[in-house]
Amino acid sequence: MLVAAIVAGVAGTLAFPGRAAAQDFGVGPQREPTLTTSRLGLESSFASFDDLGGKGDYYGLTVRGDLKLERHVGLRLLLPAYAIQLEGQPVRTGLGDAELRVRFLLYDGHPWRFYWGIADQLPTGNTSIGLGQGGSQLTPFITGGWRRGSFVAYVSVADAIGLHPQGKVEPAPDYVDPSSDHELRNTVGGIGEVTEALYFNAALTAITLLEPGQVGTTLVVGGVALGYQLSDSAKIVLVGQLPIEGEHRFDEKLGLDAYMFF
Repeated sequence: MLVAAIVAGVAGTLAFPGRAAAQDFGVGPQREPTLTTSRLGLESSFASFDDLGGKGDYYGLTVRGDLKLERHVGLRLLLPAYAIQLEGQPVRTGLGDAELRVRFLLYDGHPWRFYWGIADQLPTGNTSIGLGQGGSQLTPFITGGWRRGSFVAYVSVADAIGLHPQGKVEPAPDYVDPSSDHELRNTVGGIGEVTEALYFNAALTAITLLEPGQVGTTLVVGGVALGYQLSDSAKIVLVGQLPIEGEHRFDEKLGLDAYMFF
């Protein structure tokens, strides 16, 4: 069954930026009654790109930690590393931009649930090889979901604001996470249970630039994730990403993640 799930996930993969957690809305076997869950995970990614004057591939491995601070507050830390190869050049390795995020549960009353939070992308990436933005990026967000039976429809709105040191020269291209200094990111999606141990998550994300001279320029990414619960404390998630409309920041992207809950 697990092999079939992975094959089906690869065949049907489209995608959505980021890893949307089914547990946010109580979908899947891991139903945390306190609404926030601590976990440790490894998130892998493979992507090809032809953008920003460069063409190539990269492989990434991110250590992810989620900590339940109290019943309605969660903290997340992402620490990524990559191997990147531009066409005609040797493979180079380095750290990517880390991310620290805090999230609060605003409301939980069946069938609705809402979260608010802010993420800070930290300039830890090796910009000399295209693995960082050369500055911080603050992203306040709000997410809401509506549940009916074993299906959840959700919407997320985020405002990504790049903060670069004044007077600093234009940084090298960020092939892993290219973005502008100000953009609106809207996501609409659905999460559903296929079996007690298997769930899917499908979404569309529209990224709209808000910088002068580019206001209103939009790109769209769509996709699917497939999660399988190995036990009460472990699961794997297969994800994929594919641009649909507008500027292509990558050609395609696949990932396989593993998580332990505690």
